[in-house]
Formats: sequence, C-alpha cells, structure tokens
Amino acid sequence: MGFAGAGSRGEDGGGVPQTWGQQCDVLQMEGQVRWARRVGRQASEVVGRRERQAEEAARRGDARQCDAEGYRSKKMVTPAVRREAVAHLRVAYEVSERRACSVLGADRTSIRYHSTRPDDAAARARLGELAAIRRRFGYRALHILLTREGIIMNHKKLRRLYREERLQVRRRGGRKRALGTRTPMTLPQGPNQRWSLDFLSDAFSDGRRFRILAIVDDFTRECLALVPDTSLPGLRVVRELDALIVSRGRPRCVSPTTAPS
Repeated sequence: MGFAGAGSRGEDGGGVPQTWGQQCDVLQMEGQVRWARRVGRQASEVVGRRERQAEEAARRGDARQCDAEGYRSKKMVTPAVRREAVAHLRVAYEVSERRACSVLGADRTSIRYHSTRPDDAAARARLGELAAIRRRFGYRALHILLTREGIIMNHKKLRRLYREERLQVRRRGGRKRALGTRTPMTLPQGPNQRWSLDFLSDAFSDGRRFRILAIVDDFTRECLALVPDTSLPGLRVVRELDALIVSRGRPRCVSPTTAPS
C-alpha cells in the first residue's frame, strides 16, 4: 500500500497522480481529432454537394453562358450575332472593343470585318417575283428560270440568296386520317340494296392503257355492268349509273369499293 501511495504522488508533493494528467491530455487530443474529423467531413460534404450541383447544371439542356446580371443568353454562333453582341456591350456598359471581345470570347478581326460582297438587289427582286408566281418551286427550279432570263449565278450563291430572302417552300402536311373506330358497314339482306363500283386498269399490246368500270351487286355478287374505255371521267360514270338505275331500279346505297369475293 505504501508503494502505491508513494508512486501515485507527484514530485511537488501534490495529490494529483501523473497517470491522471496523461489521461486528460489524451482525452483533449481525442476531442480535437474528433472535432477536426467532423469539420473535415462537413467541408467535404459541402464541396461534394457544390460539385454535384455544377455537374447537374452542366448536364441540363438549358445550360448556357450567363452575363454579369445572370441573364441566360442564346448561343452566339454566326459572326453577325457576335458583332451585334459586341456593339450592345459597348453601348450599354461603355466598355472598349477589346474588353467586349474578351468578355464574349470573340475575335477582334472578325468583329472589324466589313463584307465586300455585292447585295445583288436586282437578282433578289427577280427571285422574289418568280417565287411569288411559282409558289411550289424550290431554288433549283428558280435557278433554271433565272438562267433562261439571262441572270447567270452559281447555284450555291442562289441558294444563299434564296435562304436569306426566306423563300423556302413549306412542306405539305400528311393526309388527315379519321380518329377513332368507324361504324362497321351493314351487310345487305336482299338484292338491289347495295352496289359497289371500282376501276380496273390494263394495257394493249402497243402500250396504250385503258380502264374498266365494274359495278357489282353485293348481295347476289352479280356483275351489273362492265364499261371499258381509255378515259372514264365523272360525268361518264354518272351517265352509266343513271342508265343502270332505269333498267334495274334505284339501290339503297352505292359503295366506291368492290365487295369481298
């Protein structure tokens, strides 16, 4: 007991043991390490969150360059748009051309360039007139018409003028189709209730083509008329139907498709 008591006192004769002081230092150091780990973890989480936000913003489709005020502007691709942007910065913010070009990433030589290309006012006017007359003609057909009039021009240049004047022909939309399900056609219950008509086509040995108008009774499957001719206009079809109605009577309906065999 005396050895334990003597060894547990300090050199100054105090009552605090040396092992207790070492334990306090260890506890303080452990707390500092834990606090540093916690702070480092929070900092890494903040940095990682910012990096993820930046990556998500870069992956978005509307990620564009922003100016000093945070306005999302359109991408400047053509030199003309870049010249307009530089002129706007110089007037709105009163900066030099060098400063505006450095901000927008534009080349000063392209900004100072002045085109020496002729405007071709006469060719543009005549091109617009022909496009107004021939509304469904593209630039290739209009090029042929201009060449016939003596206006010789490369097709690439004509295409550029055609595009600048906004004379592109609009594509026609597809045929409108009926939506939903159609009511099924009722089957005839007796003769002379529904007739079906259709056109057949064939050719002679010399290559000349002819057509045949076929009229069939859907109930009896009887061929009521076969009218061959090289041309069968609408008036001819009406005349043949009137003659058939006089001889056989008027049906309830006439279908423009042939009955299934």
